[in-house]
Amino acid sequence: MDLCLHTCDCRRWQLSGVPCGHCIACCREERIDPETLVHDCYTVQTYLKAYGYTLVPLADPKEWEKQNGYKVYPPVFTKQLGRPKKNRKKTPEEKIKNGVRVLNKKGVTMHCSICGRADHNRNGHYRWQEALIEEGVEVVDENYDDPTFLQNIFPNQPDPLLDPIDTPFSMVYNMTQRELARRDPQRVHGPLPEQSAFVAAAGAAIPQPRVTSEMNIGRHTRATTVADRGEGSGRGRGRKRQ
Repeated sequence: MDLCLHTCDCRRWQLSGVPCGHCIACCREERIDPETLVHDCYTVQTYLKAYGYTLVPLADPKEWEKQNGYKVYPPVFTKQLGRPKKNRKKTPEEKIKNGVRVLNKKGVTMHCSICGRADHNRNGHYRWQEALIEEGVEVVDENYDDPTFLQNIFPNQPDPLLDPIDTPFSMVYNMTQRELARRDPQRVHGPLPEQSAFVAAAGAAIPQPRVTSEMNIGRHTRATTVADRGEGSGRGRGRKRQ
């Protein structure tokens, strides 16, 4: 932003002649009145000079001199279907949704979803094929499956007793054999080693688990204790029922 040249990088000041927000911020810092930097075309003196001369009004269009030219008519009005649009058409830079600029498909070449060509769409695909056939161009259907391709996929392993060795193996069988050849041989694990003396000596020092009421053993022990207490008195039986 340059106050001396009356320019700013946003170009708003040069286009409108009115100082932009960047200029006003600099003017406050430099203690300058922003109104002194407004273009002269917005002043009252310039307005009076523009309308100071005598303005001759025009006559009625019927009295205008007719020229030997084409007669211009207004465009033909065609009523569109549906409710008329009230919103202004926005430019691609203005189409922002959730903080992300939305791009349209203007200028993008549409392709056929069946064959992938760019000179027609899905609706005109079959008409395009008929036009090529009429011109004598051979059309290859991409949906056609060659049966010879399936012979290399199915795992048909030849029998050495029935078929000769020269019969080619299938692709899946060859890939399986190649994978098996890369694998490491399986190890044969022997018997587990005997328990060491250290583990045997430390086994006695391991504390036993504490029996709680949440465990099955604790529930059984607690139920037996409550039953033994409630056999001799009705009070115990009442507690047990409760």
